This record gives sequence, C-alpha cells and structure tokens, in this order.
Amino acid sequence: MKGLTELEFVEVTTQHQPQQFAVGVEKYVQEHEVSYIDAVLGYSEEKEIELDIIPKLINPTLKQKLEAEARSLNLLPRIQALPVF
Repeated sequence: MKGLTELEFVEVTTQHQPQQFAVGVEKYVQEHEVSYIDAVLGYSEEKEIELDIIPKLINPTLKQKLEAEARSLNLLPRIQALPVF
C-alpha cells in the first residue's frame, strides 16, 4: 500500500473528523451487527478511507470500545484489578 502525500493526507483528514467517524462506526455496528473491529474496517472501506488515516480518526470513546473488545477476544492482555476489601 502506498503512503499518502501531504496534500492527500490533509484532504482526507478534513473530510473525515473523529466524531463523524465514531458515529459512522456506531451506526455500522448496529446496522450490520458486527464487532467494532470489523465495523472500523467495513466503514472505512465503505467510505474509501485509507488504512493509514484510521488511527487519527479514532476518538477516546471508540478507542475504549475497541480495547474492551480486543481484551475480550484475548488480543490484548487483561488488566489486573486490585482486590477490594
């Protein structure tokens, strides 16, 4: 996959804002009944968003959902919770 030029990068990031991206991914999850990981990829493909740009479009709320999903699938290590006495 080729990298984006600076002009292409600016164009794509101005067309797609993190909040719009998160809302689009949420709608994609609901409409297609897929995981957040699959929704990010599916929505990006549908809107022709380059894979290089996706990390810049993920807002903190979406990141938390992706991390929780990845932990439940054992793709990320679980976080140890302190015992409550």
